[in-house]
Amino acid sequence: MPLTHLVTAPTIKPFGFLNGNGNMANSSDTVQLVVGAFGGCIKKSASSDWECSKWKLGWDISHWLVETFQLKADKLDDALSSITKTLVLHMVTAVFAFFGFFISIFSNKFGFLCATFSGFLAFAVGILSIILDFIIFKRAQQRIVQTQGFEKIVVAFGPAIWIALVGAILLLIGQFFTFFQCCCGRTRSQKAVDDYRKEVSYQPVPVQHHHHGYSGVHA
Repeated sequence: MPLTHLVTAPTIKPFGFLNGNGNMANSSDTVQLVVGAFGGCIKKSASSDWECSKWKLGWDISHWLVETFQLKADKLDDALSSITKTLVLHMVTAVFAFFGFFISIFSNKFGFLCATFSGFLAFAVGILSIILDFIIFKRAQQRIVQTQGFEKIVVAFGPAIWIALVGAILLLIGQFFTFFQCCCGRTRSQKAVDDYRKEVSYQPVPVQHHHHGYSGVHA
């Protein structure tokens, strides 16, 4: 899931949380735009190159929208600027997920519990970040549609946000498997110990027979 955010625009330009296509009001040129987790890109015509913002952790989407589309800033843009800083939560999710994965490989049953706890933290932070993603990019979508310079524009959620959502669900499923493995491993281990104790306690003790020989002296 976090890797999805790292490769969105401007890292991979056509891949983003918002994808839009539109026609300029005074031109037949088709405009393409992509908004990612750490930057945004716009292509003003089919023959032009992509113009992208700098890659930045917690970048200011509202400022980029105002400058790129000559929008008039409003109070909600200030709120959006603050919320965009929460995009760093995706990196926190990555840390928790990697930590849980690393522990689950090189640990015992106690480690599985720690891995499960770390995984659930990753899932909780991941779901929170995805909810914030929908809020942030929905607002960005509304602002782009309000642009007066377009004759027609269609802006929709891009593939990145749906991949991130599927990743969070798979992360949750993985934690259930980890927890199940921890419980089953503990049960199997305890059962093996109990079986061994029963085998030892019920094992018959071998009886040793002593033969006493009598010898006589014959005159």
